Amino acid sequence: MPSAYIKTCGLVFGFLGILFIPIPFNLFPYQAIISNGIFGKLIHYIAIHLFNIEHNYQEISSDSSSMYILILILFCTSLLLSVIVFYNKKWKQNSQKINSFFLTTICYYLALMLFKYGIDKVFKSQFYLPEPNILYTPLGYLDKDILFWSTMGTSYSYNIFMGAIQLLSALLLLVKRTRVIGLLLSCGIFTHIIAINFSFDISVKLYSIFLLMISLLILSPNFYRLYKIFILNRATRLTLSSTSFSIFNHSSRKGFLKTFVILFILLEALFPYLESENFNDDYANRPFLHGAYAVERNLETPYLSNRPRPNIQRFFIHRNGYIIFQDNNNLMTDYRLTIDNKHFILTDYSLNQQKLTYQYSEKDKTLTLQGIYQGVRHQIKGKVLDWKSLPVMRNKFHWTVD
Repeated sequence: MPSAYIKTCGLVFGFLGILFIPIPFNLFPYQAIISNGIFGKLIHYIAIHLFNIEHNYQEISSDSSSMYILILILFCTSLLLSVIVFYNKKWKQNSQKINSFFLTTICYYLALMLFKYGIDKVFKSQFYLPEPNILYTPLGYLDKDILFWSTMGTSYSYNIFMGAIQLLSALLLLVKRTRVIGLLLSCGIFTHIIAINFSFDISVKLYSIFLLMISLLILSPNFYRLYKIFILNRATRLTLSSTSFSIFNHSSRKGFLKTFVILFILLEALFPYLESENFNDDYANRPFLHGAYAVERNLETPYLSNRPRPNIQRFFIHRNGYIIFQDNNNLMTDYRLTIDNKHFILTDYSLNQQKLTYQYSEKDKTLTLQGIYQGVRHQIKGKVLDWKSLPVMRNKFHWTVD
């Protein structure tokens, strides 16, 4: 199999992945709809008849069976398209421009992803402060992915450091003279991300592999030159022709396109923060009564004798609209929470609802809940806990151990 065909196949696969692997873009939120519309029925058919997977038209999301099948479809499509175009005369005549288009698109896409996730770290949106219910969960009860996410969220300086490296890599990719350095840096970043995703079982494994693959694809023309520099210690010139922007011959058109793309990247990454005017999620407004509460008093009256009596030691109001009860065995039970003027309306996963009246005392920092919860009539009085003063939340630094 000629190497040129393999390169063409890789470029086509990378381009198709950029078009159809759903990512939550701010300025174009329709990618998932388009991908599901084009491939949804085929994914469903393949899941059932080829892999014998129970499949109910689930959305294409990170590391889902639908995502794996979509990647398989895109790969097979790229193999087929590459055979067709590789032996096409017009393709061969314009192969340099077409390859340049694919390489340029992939390069800018990498810069977009690095800039987007770099900004998310700098503004503390990706690794956010752990919620109070996580902070009061014993370490051994946490899943590895939540443990990693929460640990990263406690350090603002480390988020700045990680975000700055990703932003630097994105900027280097946008400048022709520094593009190879940017690709080397991005390969290191994505390799590290893959190691984290597999080590802590974080469900972005497939997408992070895709980002590393297309980074290596663009860098591949320089592999031997890099080998000569780093292994043989010989001086050589790194080539940029494979990633040069030669789609348009006219410099003004090329400059306009590049400026437009860079502005799009900046706006895509910054849009949610400009809209919310929140540039550090640690200080973002939390919902009404958000926090942790230690149960000081819980008066229980059996209401349904055949139901277990929950022994609640703490409860938490989550920023995303949940209330979570923690019993003496450290088991957590969560409900969707809606608050009106008088009631907490709790909705479980079967969409059953129960109402608890609430009363909050600003003076005593107590929240009292009354009503029927899990078959028992409760009057729960909870005292506000200062979760931000926990040891893990303190910004301590020591030069010495003395």
